[in-house]
Amino acid sequence: MLLAVVLLLVGVVAGLARGGKLANISGVRFRHPWLVFVGLALQVGAQALSKPIPAIQRGDAGPVIVAVSYAFIVAFVAFNRRLPGTAFMGAGLLANVIVILANGAMPVSLSALHHAGIRSLSGLQSGV
Repeated sequence: MLLAVVLLLVGVVAGLARGGKLANISGVRFRHPWLVFVGLALQVGAQALSKPIPAIQRGDAGPVIVAVSYAFIVAFVAFNRRLPGTAFMGAGLLANVIVILANGAMPVSLSALHHAGIRSLSGLQSGV
């Protein structure tokens, strides 16, 4: 989550440095913006419920929730493909999906950690 905030700030600063204005954001008319919020809510909700409902993290529910959330976000990108920068969003989604598929989980599976020789999860659990 911290990474998303940092990237958002970097994007805003880069836009301002190139002569953009924050007021220009209000002029953009996204088609079906609710799709992004549903996708985000699914991922945040799954993460929040993963401790009380272990099946989300250890069972089939987690990957299904991630897949459905990505479907909503991909639909948003498809509906807004003519807007500048949407190709970058699509490329970012594709890169993320490739990593998820390579690891078999999001952000990383326990077996991938084991194969990488990582024995401690403290850094991953604290987000540091």
